[in-house]
Amino acid sequence: MKKIYMILVFTLFACKSGEGTSAIPQGEPLLQYSKGPCLGRCPVYDFMVYPDGNFTYKNVRAIGPNKEIKGRLATEEMEKLTSALKSELGTPSAFKRVRDLPITKLKFDTKKYEYHASKISEGLKKVNTLIEDMVAGIVVGQ
Repeated sequence: MKKIYMILVFTLFACKSGEGTSAIPQGEPLLQYSKGPCLGRCPVYDFMVYPDGNFTYKNVRAIGPNKEIKGRLATEEMEKLTSALKSELGTPSAFKRVRDLPITKLKFDTKKYEYHASKISEGLKKVNTLIEDMVAGIVVGQ
């Protein structure tokens, strides 16, 4: 009798429906942006923007609770972001790690950038500030 109940329980939980799956397509992201840890209380998160304007924000480690936020950027935000990414980034430069500074990683259009936000070119600083402002607006809006 126990075996029958166990088989029933396994059968019920083995065939879950697609509840909770995202309707947001998860193809190749247009932009991947990650903030790494430091020795203190730095936020650690991943932010991905897709060509259709959808985004995924995943809080890896922060002062608040860990969570994942999915949504869609406004058309003007998406245009501003793509314009800045295409015109301001330039070529990736050599990177030297410094202890206790969070590492930011940005990937756009087959180019990969690794940098400390305090030691970057003016164009990359504009893009970094734009992305951080977007992320702050998304997190505060939740």
